[in-house]
Amino acid sequence: MDVLHRLMSVVEVSQGHAEGRIILSLPSIEVLAEAAAAVNRRGAVLHVLETTVLAWIKQIKGVLRHDPVSDLFGHFGPEPGPLDEIKMWERQLGRLHSILKQLESPVAKDILQNLDSAQSQYSSSFNHVRRDVNKAVQETNRTLKFLTTMRWLFEDFHDTMDPKHMLELFKPMMQVLFLVWQHSVYYHQMDKFHNLLRLLSNEVVHRAISLVGENILREPLQSYSKLKEALRVCAAFRGTYLDFKDKADEQNHENIGIKASGHIVFDKDVWSSCIRPRYGLRTGDTGSTSTLNEDELWTDSPWPPRNAPCFDLLNSFMERCNDVLELVETTRHFRLLADAAEIGGAGSMSLDALVKEIHQKYSQVMKDFFSVVENVLSIDGSQNFERAFFKFRTVVKTLEGKLAQILRISFNQCPTVEAQLRLLEVFEGISGRELVQAHLKDKDEQIVTVFTEELQTVQNMFEANQHNPPRHLNMPPIVSKVIWVTALIDRIKHSMHPFHARLLQELLKKV
Repeated sequence: MDVLHRLMSVVEVSQGHAEGRIILSLPSIEVLAEAAAAVNRRGAVLHVLETTVLAWIKQIKGVLRHDPVSDLFGHFGPEPGPLDEIKMWERQLGRLHSILKQLESPVAKDILQNLDSAQSQYSSSFNHVRRDVNKAVQETNRTLKFLTTMRWLFEDFHDTMDPKHMLELFKPMMQVLFLVWQHSVYYHQMDKFHNLLRLLSNEVVHRAISLVGENILREPLQSYSKLKEALRVCAAFRGTYLDFKDKADEQNHENIGIKASGHIVFDKDVWSSCIRPRYGLRTGDTGSTSTLNEDELWTDSPWPPRNAPCFDLLNSFMERCNDVLELVETTRHFRLLADAAEIGGAGSMSLDALVKEIHQKYSQVMKDFFSVVENVLSIDGSQNFERAFFKFRTVVKTLEGKLAQILRISFNQCPTVEAQLRLLEVFEGISGRELVQAHLKDKDEQIVTVFTEELQTVQNMFEANQHNPPRHLNMPPIVSKVIWVTALIDRIKHSMHPFHARLLQELLKKV
């Protein structure tokens, strides 16, 4: 009979575990009642009941030894968010309520009553475990009360796709987080608070990724602005956090001083809601829990620095965004090479062929890059992106050097400054890259020098003839002056027109 009930218990418990439920297996009361009618079998019946309760104790202690961090990462993956923390605690509360509900069933009450009547040692042990379950329910509810004060902010931040609204949510989010850290004994602990910050920074990264979207290289210009927007959101979160960190560090220093002086006064109305969930956090092998006083709210609990492990994903994502920005910008520049070669922008067929060859090599290195990296914004710790990106940059620098040589040859073939400016305009983007600029520095200075001389010539002409400008036949003096000044202005505009505004600024910086 005992073997049969154990087999049935294992099957029921395994089924509940597969379904994510806690099932306290109950023996067949009809079979036990029939067996208990025989005096010589009452001992076996008691043994079955004790075995059942012992199995309950083991299951319940397993729930009470709940590790929040392991449970969170086990059910929600390596990058959970703050809403997952709330779901995890609600799930745990549901498991505890399920245990209490099953213990209130008539069959469970009858089993425990029979053990009390038989003065079984397991009856007393089970009563202690049941009290621990009731305490765990209370403490889980207290934890959820603190978390639910932030739920609306987390949900609003999770649902929005507006970067401006994201920035508006950071300050109230940090303010409520500061109050939770200040009044919750559980989240005042450094490891628990650091984990909450990790979840929040994970959510910021996930929202930033959603802003960028997929197929980053399909529209480089649009992707470039989206990446900048994602970086701005991450930087705003970091800045807001650091502002509140200064405030928290002052409060933490004050708490340490008050505790050291021994003058801590607790207000029952305030501190009664600041009990730390104890079960599953400092539990020994026996399942007993150690208590924490409100005095622990005055212990040293500084907010972590910006480079702390809890911000690893955020920091890595921001570094990755900067790398992807370079990738997107490089793609935009090199895509223009094919068009430049098609229109003969290099100045000769041989040079255009070299430009096409460079473009083909770049297309090949991009294929090699994406054969290794599927998602450029995925932070998986595999270093695949870093290795592929290093190889990509190495090849790009080689191609840039070859392009710089081609542009130098094209410059020397240009008969006028206007033609040289036109060449820079055709190869806009590539001509502005750092390595190419380094190779063309002397050419840039030459262009600016010629342009400056042209401006000086016009200025000298104006100063020399401003009081006696050239006269036009059949024109009044005033009209002649206007025509002459207009001609000088047109001459300057004609020289300035090939200058792109951005190119002009870059060239003037070199003078």
